[in-house]
Amino acid sequence: MNQESAQTSPPGFNGVSPSPAPATTPVDELAFGLLINRALGGSDSRRPSDKSANEVQVDMVLGQAQNLSKMNDQYVETFVVRGTKELYALLGAIYSYALQINESPLRDHILQRMRERMEEEHEIKTQINTPWITTVLRFILPTDRQPPTRIQKYYKWHTTKT
Repeated sequence: MNQESAQTSPPGFNGVSPSPAPATTPVDELAFGLLINRALGGSDSRRPSDKSANEVQVDMVLGQAQNLSKMNDQYVETFVVRGTKELYALLGAIYSYALQINESPLRDHILQRMRERMEEEHEIKTQINTPWITTVLRFILPTDRQPPTRIQKYYKWHTTKT
């Protein structure tokens, strides 16, 4: 074996000579400089262009939460606040109607006729000793038992305060 062949590169796998090393990609000196600057205690302030992809996604998710919060505020204003106002208007009208019946000289006749109509039209039976306010409320709201009970409690509370 001669010396020339000893200095050449050895043959690669299966006697094929290896391919030359791939060319390296150039380093972005500005990005590298910013990285080193932060690592060495440089400026902590970040520019918007420095945000990572995760931070952008987090900002998007938080933006969706803000939109949902605005939708909730709009719902509350549209339905809850206005619905509460409408409910109080209805309660006031029912209360006024109930007082009108209670103060009428025909109160007993009106209540008797209400009992008869509730039994005929809705198959709701009430006794003569049922409180007059319950009869009036059941006549106005015949389909549900809960609202008359709640309104009756409201009426009792209101009459004890005045």
